[in-house]
Amino acid sequence: MIWGYRKRRNRCQDYILRYHHQDYKNDLQIFLPRTVTLIRDKVSDALGFNIRGGKEHYCGIYLSKVMPNTEAERLGLREADQILYVNGINFEDIEHAKAVKILKSNQHIDMTLRFFPYGYKKTYDKVGRNLN
Repeated sequence: MIWGYRKRRNRCQDYILRYHHQDYKNDLQIFLPRTVTLIRDKVSDALGFNIRGGKEHYCGIYLSKVMPNTEAERLGLREADQILYVNGINFEDIEHAKAVKILKSNQHIDMTLRFFPYGYKKTYDKVGRNLN
């Protein structure tokens, strides 16, 4: 019984610490999907961001870096944004190479994104499969 009380008390303390942390945000709007349009002058122009993840890594496609002073940064793209759709193509279950090809082959890129730091952190987990 004492253990259950302690566990509950620790959860409460964790919540209080999290709530008062400088990075804590209770505005759920930041997690809702949003659509941005990135337009490049030429297909050979840089996208302004890097991606990681993909179907072969058992996760979605996430922005891993947004270059400073680029159109991508001005549009509000940020690390840990998950790309859900690009020009109507579902990116939730796509291979990394195919995602790169689609992004790099278009000048006009309509992207639906959502900020999903939990999923992004999972892209760094090592996923091993025992083939024996």
